Amino acid sequence: MFQVGDKVRCVNAAGGSAPEFLREGAVYTVSRVHTDAVSVEGSGVGWKPDRFEPALRQETVEVGDVVEYIDHDAGGVRGRGEVRYIADTGNIYVTDDRSDSGQRFLSSVFGDEWWKAPTEPASTAADRPADWRMYYDDSSQRRKEQPMFSGFLAYCPAAVALVAELSRLGNEKHNPGQPLHHARGKSSDHGDCLLRHQASYLDVDKDTAMLHAVAVAWRAMIQLQELAEQRYGWPTAPAARFPEE
Repeated sequence: MFQVGDKVRCVNAAGGSAPEFLREGAVYTVSRVHTDAVSVEGSGVGWKPDRFEPALRQETVEVGDVVEYIDHDAGGVRGRGEVRYIADTGNIYVTDDRSDSGQRFLSSVFGDEWWKAPTEPASTAADRPADWRMYYDDSSQRRKEQPMFSGFLAYCPAAVALVAELSRLGNEKHNPGQPLHHARGKSSDHGDCLLRHQASYLDVDKDTAMLHAVAVAWRAMIQLQELAEQRYGWPTAPAARFPEE
């Protein structure tokens, strides 16, 4: 049973007069405790305790923390995002992904309508396979954790450009006159080829007029792409073409 002053979150605002006074997901302060009911500030009505759950406020939230909140911009559903700014009023500003394109939006959250996102139970983490990060997961959270531009292209734009050119040269060699694509099944012995190029990575490959180091990177990326598809459920690369195609 709750006590006066407790912060509680409404988990059931359906039925009777509840929709007039309560909003599911909103946080309230218990103002009075009855024998089998509780009242909250803003409503003198007594409610069954099972309409609420404890709302453990985290007054020490910091910029960078992940919180859950009531997203009024999305119809009052629960949102999840990263704290970007904390106002003197107690309101916080969070960013989250709300579109398939991964575009980030900034939302203002009222001071009593957010709570620290629960951490994952240790038992759940322990039950994960050792390579759990390898599996394909198109959720918003996982897309945030895989920053393709800032975590890859921005790290090595020159290398990406050189590997792209090698793809073009390889297409002209294996698929002359055809649109740029990766012909799977042609020269697929990635491990052997990678080591052969690595042995001469500082030398120029006479067939391409590029360093063998470029071929090392190309082979490593293709090897990883195919492993991700075959073992971890990632979609087939858009440019991949198979012998029967």
